[in-house]
Amino acid sequence: MKHRFAALCSAILLLSFFVPQAPAQTAADKVAAEKSGEGIVNAFGTRKYKLVWDQMTSQWFKSRVTEEAFLANLSMGRAQLGAMQSTKLVSTDYATQDPSSGYQGSIYAMMFRSKYASTDIFERIVVIKDGDGNFRLSGFFATPAP
Repeated sequence: MKHRFAALCSAILLLSFFVPQAPAQTAADKVAAEKSGEGIVNAFGTRKYKLVWDQMTSQWFKSRVTEEAFLANLSMGRAQLGAMQSTKLVSTDYATQDPSSGYQGSIYAMMFRSKYASTDIFERIVVIKDGDGNFRLSGFFATPAP
């Protein structure tokens, strides 16, 4: 009985070295992700939606949304906001998987509080590390700020 237990523990320990580990958060990645998020939120604020699609959106996201739908949703949804006056990073969260989409990798979700001509909103910008090592948009959400 003791030998079986020892063999089982050894097998579990050995297998743990071969299980793919989630990427660890690094300070450099956090800085790069936040810089990417700030660039995206500022591009949204200046209505540079095509630039966001062409240069700041991940291949993963592009495989799930068409360019036409992306541009139309942003153009229609943000038309009533007016000009961006300011934005401030409120928080940054890190995860290694998204249960709703099944995505696994480095995921940073940043919350910005942005002031527009007509209202204040919270903007959640989610970025992932793309194939070239740069952090790019994989999701976004906005809601009115109190």
